[in-house]
Amino acid sequence: MDPNVDGARGGSKRPRGVRFRMVGRRIVAAGRDGPTVSRWGLHASVLGLAVLAILGSGTGLVPARGGAQAAGAAVAGPVAAARQASSRGLAGYLVRAAQPRTELSDTPTPLPSPAATAAPRGIQTYIVEPGDTVFDLAQRFGITPDTILSANPSLAGNPDLLKLGQELTILPVSGVLHEVQPGETLASIAQQYKVDVSAIVAYADNHLSEPYTLQLGQKILLPGARLPAPAAPRYAPATDANGRSAIPATGTFMWPTTGRITQYPWWGHMAVDIGTATGTPIYAADAGYVLEAGWTNVGYGLHVVIDHGNGYRTLYGHMSVIIAQAGQSVQKGQLIGRVGSTGNSTGPHLHFEVYHNGVLQNPLNYLP
Repeated sequence: MDPNVDGARGGSKRPRGVRFRMVGRRIVAAGRDGPTVSRWGLHASVLGLAVLAILGSGTGLVPARGGAQAAGAAVAGPVAAARQASSRGLAGYLVRAAQPRTELSDTPTPLPSPAATAAPRGIQTYIVEPGDTVFDLAQRFGITPDTILSANPSLAGNPDLLKLGQELTILPVSGVLHEVQPGETLASIAQQYKVDVSAIVAYADNHLSEPYTLQLGQKILLPGARLPAPAAPRYAPATDANGRSAIPATGTFMWPTTGRITQYPWWGHMAVDIGTATGTPIYAADAGYVLEAGWTNVGYGLHVVIDHGNGYRTLYGHMSVIIAQAGQSVQKGQLIGRVGSTGNSTGPHLHFEVYHNGVLQNPLNYLP
């Protein structure tokens, strides 16, 4: 041990002022000695690292192994040790306030199920807004399209009769809202809709109790029931004014307009709705004979029906402008009108239907 640097530990004690003067002389003397300076530098480095370690442990600024920790990554390592509540540490010197780190689990906390958190809701009233469809509303409220159709006589079982500003009754659960008719009993209603009597009785809002006597016009909800599928609309074979068959088609269909599908086919809406801007061109999906061109009161507004002469017909609804005329022959891809929102519609779109031998088909089975 070098007494010029470390001091003589076993020597006699000197007054504090004397010790400070001696240390000063030794530092000056050490300036002339290279190895001594190196040892002083080593001591200073160790002291600096110790200070940094103390400060780092207080602020949680601990470098991650293998480089900087990615933003948003889970915090690794043990929970930081508890610190004294005061801003002064145990030794009395000032330290930064402790910022404990929480060790995050690799397994995410499961979210509570909707059934566990959703408050029971009763019958609601909804006003139809732009872009709404029966199918989309059913998904939004967590019920089936049948439920909306059965609870709203203004739709007459036809989702295409939906229109802006229409007031709809939204039931709390999926099923059919049935109005009791003359001669009906609970058993006959359950048999008609293929549901159990117990399910009808168990639904509290039906307010049924033995002997389950029903009143004419009484409305009861049949949980899980579905509306009977409507009879498929049919068209009679078409001929022109001279009795000649319509122009033969190519046998394949093209998309009648451009846009995005806003409603896909389902049993109550066996058509495809293509949303796009008002005025977008509408083309004949195949060559044929224009059977109808004009206004209809069944919800389609301005529409065109083309008979393709091979057992197929196509319908184009909600037009803003009709260009083709009834009795006219059209070629595949010929302009027949423009997209609009006439009739019962909640926004500009083309309603496109395909019939084969008078029976409504899924258009997506025929479009490229």
